Amino acid sequence: MPVLPKKGHNCSASIIRLDDFILAFGTDSKTHRVYVVRWPISSFLNGDLMTPQWWTGTSDGWMKEPCRTCPEKTKDFGGCRCQAYMLTGDAANADPVCDKSPYHHVITEAVELAQQPQPSAAEVKPIILFRDDKNSRRLAEEGAKQTAPRSDKTPVT
Repeated sequence: MPVLPKKGHNCSASIIRLDDFILAFGTDSKTHRVYVVRWPISSFLNGDLMTPQWWTGTSDGWMKEPCRTCPEKTKDFGGCRCQAYMLTGDAANADPVCDKSPYHHVITEAVELAQQPQPSAAEVKPIILFRDDKNSRRLAEEGAKQTAPRSDKTPVT
């Protein structure tokens, strides 16, 4: 049975669904242990959490390079598994926030994009147009202009 972090230790954890599995990731800030557990979704739905398919405990065998041999892994726990999953599609990949990660370009490109000048509110066309009296009248007028009979009597195709 896995050894859980002791009372009073600051921990962080995440649970995600990946295909037919539930994955749980956790870290203990005082012992620097990283926990990764995987259950088949059917076991999870049936309430059977006592028999996970694998448990990493304190090992780093689940880590991919460069994390597995990185001297910082005892400080940063190998990075955030949720960020790795959401940004690379594989929770075992190096966290893209780390500058040693082969996926770090995802973060640097996002930062560059965020630093570019943004259009003013007047230049941005709304994605959602809420229906109210003002918008209804404007849309009706625009629609009437588009469907008005043509003066040259040419059929609309």
